[in-house]
Amino acid sequence: MKTLHSNNNCKLYVSPIVSTLNEFSHFFGSNTETTVNQAQRKFSSQHRQNEWLTARALLYKIFNKPVSIAYNKTGKPYIENEIINIGISHSKNYVAILTSDMPCIGVDIETISPRILRLQRRIMQESEIPREYDKFSLLEKQTFLTYLWTIKEAAYKSLKYQDNINILTDIIISSTYPKENPNFCFTFQN
Repeated sequence: MKTLHSNNNCKLYVSPIVSTLNEFSHFFGSNTETTVNQAQRKFSSQHRQNEWLTARALLYKIFNKPVSIAYNKTGKPYIENEIINIGISHSKNYVAILTSDMPCIGVDIETISPRILRLQRRIMQESEIPREYDKFSLLEKQTFLTYLWTIKEAAYKSLKYQDNINILTDIIISSTYPKENPNFCFTFQN
């Protein structure tokens, strides 16, 4: 587990997805079999089971105890009997967890891949396209679109009420793309 960002009221953790029972037993101890069986009942995909288990293992490490994750009616996760708010996101190889004492938080993590190019029209508006976009290499376009999508998705997840919100038209990113350093962290508050 790596802490990527930390300030007074917000911490971002990222961990590779765990895939072996031995690794899970370090977190869940005698509850490993029960917890793994729970994941197997919830998901048929082995990868999805590992994402779910890794998120719980990461939370166990963050809180130094087992925690129970519940979901509100809009699907946002929260920890029962805790005042800390959480956000959870999965990518192909990683799980990200954001913890905060602020009420409206969101996190998203994505793997850069060529498939994002097919979603371009569903992700960005004309006003969000950098002037030099046509000169970007394919990898730079993939990186930019992933950058834009993760910001919009995190912003969407942070909203208290998501009804009738369209990520394309209602969440507009107005800052410029940091082509020279696309690795950054930000806080979005609504």
